[in-house]
Amino acid sequence: MTDQEKNEIMASSIFTGVQKHKATSMTQLAVSMGLLKKGQSVSGSFSKKVKSLVPDIDNLFIINREKIKAEAGNGGSEGKGANQVSAANEAKGTKVAKEPKVAKVVAEPKSSPQKTPKTPKPLKTLKTAKTVKAPKSKVSSPGSSSLYPRHEKNPFRLNSSYSKVFDCFASFKNGVRRDELLTKVSEAVGKDLMHSKYDLAVIISAKDSNTGPRHRSCPEGFWVRRENDNLTLEID
Repeated sequence: MTDQEKNEIMASSIFTGVQKHKATSMTQLAVSMGLLKKGQSVSGSFSKKVKSLVPDIDNLFIINREKIKAEAGNGGSEGKGANQVSAANEAKGTKVAKEPKVAKVVAEPKSSPQKTPKTPKPLKTLKTAKTVKAPKSKVSSPGSSSLYPRHEKNPFRLNSSYSKVFDCFASFKNGVRRDELLTKVSEAVGKDLMHSKYDLAVIISAKDSNTGPRHRSCPEGFWVRRENDNLTLEID
């Protein structure tokens, strides 16, 4: 087994641990991958290898922690609200019911003789309006994406999320800041920032060279140059 194949297996295990098992730290990630038992400490070499394959791993941990915190907060507030409603209903049930008031009998008014209504005149027949045909919708070109033109060397399936991320990234010829790129990718794929970050992480996992280490869903033929927080797509 080559080093590249090991990296691909490790990268897939990392994304499974983050997305499926919702790992929020290196220790939880190692446990979910079966490389560590609970109570043991994670090694520095493991952390270094994970960051080399998935540079955004710390941000993905933060997203999972915020998501778990939000889910816990929603559950607590819903339970509290249900208890308050239940207590209010019980309090209402303890009140002594008042005796109903006896309604007064009202004498029915004398009916007056009704006049025979006049027969209305027949209405004129209205002419049927012609049906207006709806304009035909324009069919978009099968080779174009929604926001960015398809790059001639885009290796991903047409109109897939990865394909739209690649075309969006390729539109920045001189590079782009990571946070700005994430915002543009979210608009291009039509997802929120958290789910867009997973798609972007696959693309920017390519490093060093056109055949360098990368996520198993990321084909060869391009790589990402990193200069501080600026990313540049290098295409063969």
